[in-house]
Amino acid sequence: MPPKRGNSSTDDVRTKRAKIGSQKEEKRTYLKDLYYPERILSVNTDKDGTQLYRIKWQNEPISEATWEPADNFKNDPILMSTLSTVHSDEDILSGAAINSAMRSYDKDVWIYVRVSSEEQSRASDGHTSLDDQEKKCRNECVKNNWRVKGVVREVHSARDMAKMTKLNALLDSVTEGDIIMVAEPSRFARNAGQGMMCLKKLADTMNVDVHFLDEKLNYSNTTHRFHIHNLLVAAQHVSDTISHKVKSSQRYRRERGDNFGPPPFGFKVIRDPGNNARRFTPDTDLLKAVFNHRQSDSKEISAQLIRSNILINNKPASVTRVNQLLRNIRDHAVLAQAFNKNGQSRSR
Repeated sequence: MPPKRGNSSTDDVRTKRAKIGSQKEEKRTYLKDLYYPERILSVNTDKDGTQLYRIKWQNEPISEATWEPADNFKNDPILMSTLSTVHSDEDILSGAAINSAMRSYDKDVWIYVRVSSEEQSRASDGHTSLDDQEKKCRNECVKNNWRVKGVVREVHSARDMAKMTKLNALLDSVTEGDIIMVAEPSRFARNAGQGMMCLKKLADTMNVDVHFLDEKLNYSNTTHRFHIHNLLVAAQHVSDTISHKVKSSQRYRRERGDNFGPPPFGFKVIRDPGNNARRFTPDTDLLKAVFNHRQSDSKEISAQLIRSNILINNKPASVTRVNQLLRNIRDHAVLAQAFNKNGQSRSR
């Protein structure tokens, strides 16, 4: 019986999922735990009949080898084809190429995919989704016999590259001769100056090339650099235009008296019938319900609100939210006045 198999993955790399305590720690360790198959040590069959391969991972001792089914490498059809020819330990010993190096690649590639928002990252399709960008890049790597060293996925604006922690972690981890593959220039940067400076530094000091798949451009080609620069300028222009429109809209809404963001606990959002401005007003139903249980502690108030299906800011009335609500009633004069009106109306 083979040992318990290690962490399974549907990728062509094995990822140890380590806890990351801070953004600074994340930058240092994000790309540290990627492992690649080096050779097959042994073959065995699981109790359910699944054929398992004991894999030695690059830069790891044999003691860290794990048992993996071939399906864990299904994104790599060439490696899958190699595994399909190995059915016993004798097959390993007779295949020197398999035993010394499971696969010979022409180049090593890091795939970088990015979107600006969680909504885009969760999209199941569409040219901006993370999955769609990764799929296109992977297909290109398979076609060219390039090894995918890892995939870096980021959800962040590209207007300031200094704040793109996942990209910066990647830039700290690439080695000489690597390729960084990106779907298009706007996924890499929306700041033309920063983008071109980063590309130049990668090429001049590290001999790392960046490929932009959709446009079939790569920075190492001097003819392509002019086009890449123009595309980065265009991406920045689009970003600047959107930013200008958002700021203009916010300025107009402030001038007409809109309240921004979620309302403080105890308030709700209404629309001014005169100019449709977004305003915060005391949530009288919530305040009345709390007033009726004002002699109770926050835990009991929370339980009563939950039983009555009364929400705080459209979320269940947890004890934490109730405590914040009670502090707001104490500190906000408008809220305190609306709360105390419940007592005045009862006394009448």
